[in-house]
This record gives sequence, C-alpha cells and structure tokens, in this order.
Amino acid sequence: MTDSRRSLVVVCFVFASAITTMAQPATTAASRSPVPPSEKITEAEKLVKGLFKADYAKKKAAEHIELAKRLLTAADETKDDPATRYVMYRESRDIAAKGGDVFMALEAADRIAGAYAVNPAEAKLTALELVDKSSSSVPGAIIEPTFAAIDDAMRVDDYASAGRLVILATGAARRAKLPALVTLLGNRAKEIEITRKGFEGLAAERKVLANNPDDPIAASRVGRFLCLSKGDWEVGLRLLTKGEDEKLKAVAEQELAKPSTTKGKLEIGDLWYGLADGLDPVEKGEAKLRAYDWYQQIAGEVAGLDKVRVDNRLPELTKLSEQKADRVRGNFWTVIFRSDDPTIWNTATNRGKDRFSTPLDKVPNGIKYLKLTEMAKKNFVIIEMTNLRLGDRTEQDGYGWNGRSDILLNARHLGVYDVAWRELGRGTIVVFERGAYDINRGWGFGHRAYLNDFQGYAWNGDPIDKVVLEIAVKFTPLTPDETKKLLKKKK
Repeated sequence: MTDSRRSLVVVCFVFASAITTMAQPATTAASRSPVPPSEKITEAEKLVKGLFKADYAKKKAAEHIELAKRLLTAADETKDDPATRYVMYRESRDIAAKGGDVFMALEAADRIAGAYAVNPAEAKLTALELVDKSSSSVPGAIIEPTFAAIDDAMRVDDYASAGRLVILATGAARRAKLPALVTLLGNRAKEIEITRKGFEGLAAERKVLANNPDDPIAASRVGRFLCLSKGDWEVGLRLLTKGEDEKLKAVAEQELAKPSTTKGKLEIGDLWYGLADGLDPVEKGEAKLRAYDWYQQIAGEVAGLDKVRVDNRLPELTKLSEQKADRVRGNFWTVIFRSDDPTIWNTATNRGKDRFSTPLDKVPNGIKYLKLTEMAKKNFVIIEMTNLRLGDRTEQDGYGWNGRSDILLNARHLGVYDVAWRELGRGTIVVFERGAYDINRGWGFGHRAYLNDFQGYAWNGDPIDKVVLEIAVKFTPLTPDETKKLLKKKK
C-alpha cells in the first residue's frame, strides 16, 4: 500500500469506552435541549433561508463552505431561539458535507449533539454519509474521521452506531480500492460484536452499580470486563480496587499509585504477567499486553535476574502486540495530534485536519513507535515509544521525548530532542530544559533562547517558521524505509 493511500487511515483511535450507567459522555441528554417541534423547525428554515438567500443562491463549492462557516458562527451566537439555532447547525452540517468539507460537517454535528438531545453517533453518521455522497469530496475522505466516530460510539456503548459506521467506512474503502483496510474493518466489526455481547452480558451488574457503586461483586466483574476486554483502564482499574478479586484489586491499586521507580514498574509488569495464566484467552492476551506496556518502560533499566526475566518475556509479548495490531489496526500510523498549536496536545480537539488532538489516555495500548512530521515539507523522524511514555519526559538511545507540553518562558515544549544538542545561540529553539545550563535542541515546539517571549518551532535542531506538526504512533514493525528514519545512536 502506498503512503498516500495509507494516509487515508491514519486515525484509528481507541477501543476504550465507559460504562453507560456509570460513565456517561461529558454532555448528557439531561443537560441538553430537546429537538424543537417540527412546526418550529419549519418556521426557522424559512427565516434562515430568507436571511441567507444570496448565499444559498451561490454555486461554487468554496462559496458553500463559506456559507456553512457563517451559519455555524451565527448558530453559536444564537442563545435565545432553540429552533433557529438547531436549523443553522443542521444546515451548516449538511452544506459543509455536500461541499466535501468533512471536518466542518463533523464540527457542526458535534455542536448539534452538544446542544440538543440527539444521538451523537447518528449525527456524525449523517454528516459522513453526506460527505461520502458528495461529488466535491476526495474519494475515501470519510475513512479517517469515521474511525474516530466509531471509537466515539464505542466509548458510550453505542454498538449499533459503531456497526453502521464500520459498514460506511468499508464501502468507502472498497471504492478507494484499499483491500487491506477492508480486511481491517472486517476485524473491527468482529471485535465490536464481541465487545457488545460482553457489555450486554453485564446488564445486571451495571444495574447494581448504578444503585451501589461500591458493590464488590459487580465492581469486580465490570472492572474486569473494562480492563481486559475493552481496554478502558482508567475506569476499569478504579472499579477493580472496589472488587472482590484480591489479586486484581492489588495490581489495580499499584497501577493507580503511578509508581515512578524501576522496581515499582517491574512489579506491576510481573503481576499482570503472572495473573494472565488464570484468565480466559481474550483476557489473558490483554493482561500480557498490559505487562508489555510496563516492561517496555524499564527494559533498559533492569539488571541481574530481573533483566534476564524481562528479556526472556519481551519476545513473546512483542509478537503478541504485533499480532493484535495486525488483526485490529493494520500496518498504519495513527495520528494523535496535528496542529501548530501545542496547547491542544492531550486534549479532545477536532476542529479540522490541522487542529486535531486526542487525549493520551484514549490512545490504544501497545504502541511501539512515534513519528513526528513537519507538514510543510513532510520531513519526519521516528523514535521508539510506549503508551506510558507518551505524556512524560524520557530519554532512550541518545534521544529524548518531551510529551509534557510544559510551559516555560512563555512557550510550550513538546517534541523530540537530541541529548547531545546543548549549544545555545540567540533564537535557538529549546525543546527541553532541565535548568538554565541544561538544555536540549531537537524537533518540535519550544522557547527561543534569549528571545523567550513567544512560541518557537524547531527542526533538526534549527529554528524554522511556524509550522503544523503531526504526531503519529504505530503498533507494528517499521518498514525498511521507516527504519532508516529511526533515531538511535550507536552505543
């Protein structure tokens, strides 16, 4: 598959999801307005189309997109007329979709779902279907955002919408002649069905937890399902600490304590690896993959018998991780950030193709590599990475990763740095700084040395003009060409 085709599927987010009765989406139906009655909507349609009559009469796709923007802004500013606001959001979605602007169409769909009591996944599905049918859209344009919509549906246990979205993406992949993606989506459909059955099988336990969140039996069963079937570790671990299974409770408590020492991380890896043999096949695989996440963090730090044990286990766990990635995600890069604004790192932001970010706790488990690309010239570098390193500052193979996006001297610092690049000159971009005399240059965002009153951008250690940077992760081995870009100094 070519890089251009592969780029169509760079966003395959997370299988993580919350329990419907315990972890509702941020905007619940109770906090949203009902959809206005049909007669009010009809009146509002006449009003909106009358006010924007000249814009509706225009024919060019770019003019339609401009109208969609105007309607979206007007809707945001309309606070006291629910029917007119609803119509403007809906019209913005539909016009943007017909004009081929998938990101604006989805933004309008998000606004509808945020303000009115509609199914969020169905609102996005409508937008994606309209884009897919539009003659103005690029073939396969809906594939990337459909993956995100599938994960959004899974997050709130809307398996019906997730299935319909898979069917939509599969049709687009066939038309775009992406057979590998068709296979990938087939695997995704199977996993959705397995997860749906597991979720529905816990209906009684979820009902118990709705009335008594501390019930040990229900907490144990639901927490186990979330962690070891769905991969929702954030919610699942908290439930396991309330559960009756003492072994799972103990390891969950250690995880939530967020150990910073090599010994503490090794203990958690060992616990998950040891627990795996007492679990069913699906759970066993997820437990071992969790052990893999922790072992990856400390693989270069352990010594003696601990090193022998970890080194003996890593080949098995690496193979298991690669098998799951091939089965579910394929050999693709997953974009988790694309913007010239580092403040949106580790947030749920989707404001267009160049203003996008996903929370790090929603990134699928099992990542192996991170790729940082400057989008102006498509230059990129690759480093080894794990899920647990993504939001931290760590160093490996002579290179560092600063995922903290910390603020220093009026700038955010995010990116890859060379441990040896410490020379400072006026305007040099500092990607990471421990102190006044301990700095590093590299690739990414940082402050300008001696000119530290605004955000700086760097590539290969040198300052560059403001640029959109993309951060993507991969779960499978690198291709030969990608391996050439892997930053790894000779020892």
